[in-house]
Amino acid sequence: TLGCVTVICSDKTGTLTQNEMTVVKAYTGGNIYQITGSGYNPSGEIYRQGNKIEAAADDDLRLLLSSGVLCSDAILEQKNAVDNEWSVIGDPTEGALVVAGAKAGMEKAKMNEAHPRIAELPFDSERKMMTTFHRNFQPGKIISFTKGAPDAILKRCTSMVIDGTVQPLTEERQREIMRINSEFASNALRVLAFTYREYEKLPEIINSETIETGLTF
Repeated sequence: TLGCVTVICSDKTGTLTQNEMTVVKAYTGGNIYQITGSGYNPSGEIYRQGNKIEAAADDDLRLLLSSGVLCSDAILEQKNAVDNEWSVIGDPTEGALVVAGAKAGMEKAKMNEAHPRIAELPFDSERKMMTTFHRNFQPGKIISFTKGAPDAILKRCTSMVIDGTVQPLTEERQREIMRINSEFASNALRVLAFTYREYEKLPEIINSETIETGLTF
C-alpha cells in the first residue's frame, strides 16, 4: 500500500520531533482536570474545572494517576540536575503517565515499592490493553489496573468511580464518557482509559477472558 503513496502529511509536534508526550487533561468522576507543564519535567500543577487542587485530596484523581503510574513500565530519571533536564526510559506514552503521577507526588519507584507488581498481562495490539496486579493498594486485597483504548476498555466495564464510590456504569454514563473521549480526541489528544478490579487473592488463571472483564472505570 505504501508504494502507492505520493504525499505524506504529518503534524510537526513534540511527538515526532522529540518523541515526547505529556498528559495535559484527565477525566474521572465526572470532572475534567487540566495538568500543566511540558515534556518530562515533573513540575506542574493540577486544576479541576479551573481551580487549582492537590491531587492527594481528590480520591478519584489519585486513583486514576495511581493506575497510570503502576500500570506502566517507563522510568523517569533526571539527566542533568543543573539544567533540570529529565528523560524517560521506555515508551513515551507510559513516560507521560509516570510524569503526571510525579506531579502529584507519586514517584514511580516509591509507588512500586509500596504496591509491588505481582503479575501482569502485557499489552498486545489485538486486545488494545494491558493489566498489572498489585499488593497493598487496598487493605487485604489484590488490585488489578488495566489501561488501553477507550472503546475496547469501556466494553469491559460494569461500574465507575464517582466521588470515591463505585456506581453502576449506565448507558447514559457510557455516552458521557465517549463524548469526553471524542472531545479530547478532536483537540488532537491521544486518549487512554483506565480501570481497576479487586480480588481477595491473586487469581490462579490469568488471561484476558477471566481478568479483563467486570472492570471499574
